[in-house]
Amino acid sequence: MSGILHTTMQNDPPTRIELNALAHMLSSLDERLGAHDAIVRQQVQEAVKEAFEGLKLTRLTEDEVRWIRTAMEYQGQRVLFRRAIITHSTTGLIWAAIAWLGIVFLEYLKNHGWK
Repeated sequence: MSGILHTTMQNDPPTRIELNALAHMLSSLDERLGAHDAIVRQQVQEAVKEAFEGLKLTRLTEDEVRWIRTAMEYQGQRVLFRRAIITHSTTGLIWAAIAWLGIVFLEYLKNHGWK
């Protein structure tokens, strides 16, 4: 076996020197990853800052706010109106079906001897 974990037998536990070498490698890897995270974080912050610099953010005027509220109320009323139409149409169709069945039943009775 070659490398850092070199022992005389394969099942022997690693020596203190080998463990120290592994700990040193892990700590240097952790430091590099931490530096990489800081670089990525800084690049993301700069990209977001650049993206928002070109935007002109303003508050809405009172007329615009009123118009938006009116539009939202109108949309809500449209939903309620559509729901009412669907409900009443379904109810009308059910009553029409009941009336049609009644007429069919009466015609059947008339054609079979009921006066």
